[in-house]
Amino acid sequence: MENITKTIERIAYFVEKKGISLNKFSQQLGVSNSYFSKMIKNKASVGSDIIENILRFYPEINTNWLLTGTGDMLYGSTTSKEASNLPAGPCKQCELRDMIIAKQEDSIELLKDKISQLHKQLKDKSDDIRQTG
Repeated sequence: MENITKTIERIAYFVEKKGISLNKFSQQLGVSNSYFSKMIKNKASVGSDIIENILRFYPEINTNWLLTGTGDMLYGSTTSKEASNLPAGPCKQCELRDMIIAKQEDSIELLKDKISQLHKQLKDKSDDIRQTG
């Protein structure tokens, strides 16, 4: 692997080796479709919030490699070349699945709370209308 000096270049390299599009990667992380394309084109710095999201969504990425370029791209790899061609092992995939499920469950709970609040607001408004009508 050539010397990749900027974090955004390492992100692009990971995405390429993962075999996904920048658009899909962006969507997974909740940023605009063009975010990473623009960042790569401008060789821009990536914010810590984006790096945190990447590491949450892809726990197999070696944090040290992502931030500094040292070490293997993926945890548990013997060489970066081997790591770039291998998917995460079952344990990492299970961890990722469990993390995604937990996030989805949290989102569901938040939505349930929002629905309850909206039902209460609707009931309050209906009561107000009945009292004034």
